[in-house]
Amino acid sequence: MKVASQISLLAVLCFVVLLVGCESELGSRPDDDSLSQGTYSNRYFGFSMQLPEAWAVASAETKEAITDGGAAAISEGSSARRAALDEALANTYQLLTVSRHEIGSPVSSNAILQVVAERVSQAPGIQSGKDYLFHVDAILTGGSLPYVADGGPELQEVGGRRMFLRNYQIQSNQQNLSQSYVALVDRGYALSFILSYTTPEEKGQLEEILRSVQFRDQ
Repeated sequence: MKVASQISLLAVLCFVVLLVGCESELGSRPDDDSLSQGTYSNRYFGFSMQLPEAWAVASAETKEAITDGGAAAISEGSSARRAALDEALANTYQLLTVSRHEIGSPVSSNAILQVVAERVSQAPGIQSGKDYLFHVDAILTGGSLPYVADGGPELQEVGGRRMFLRNYQIQSNQQNLSQSYVALVDRGYALSFILSYTTPEEKGQLEEILRSVQFRDQ
């Protein structure tokens, strides 16, 4: 199987996915994290970020439901694509899903941030967030959902670390959704922040959270 079909990263809202994984060889896991008084901290990757007051943190049950629904939507009509997604999910941790409103609330739109880690140590050609987003792009734009890439990967500094940004538009009969993927490769994993929004105000709220990210080595 080609690496491009093995490496995937999906996203949120009514569209996308991701969940649990396996232990790292260092004895610590990417989900060695905590949430206290509005601060999310991840000890494996060594970063923290501030979450807005009153934003909703998704439960494990909600994340699993998003995962199942997203995998079904993105692989519709293709058993081979579903098998590739299932393989990727076995190596993936959905670390955090936080939203302006509870998932499923009766609102016209909802700003959502996901933090995701996918093991890529088995693919030595993936050395940077830019490399990883190349494979993400192939999965998203080649699937059944109407993903359209908006420009090429751009270098972006997050918390003093070099990351790469890729924007997408997802147009449907129900809603036009924008998503931004911001990724780096560290300790054998691709660490990604996925921002999903429909309005400039929501985009600004999510970018403010991203600006609060601080890595311990900075």
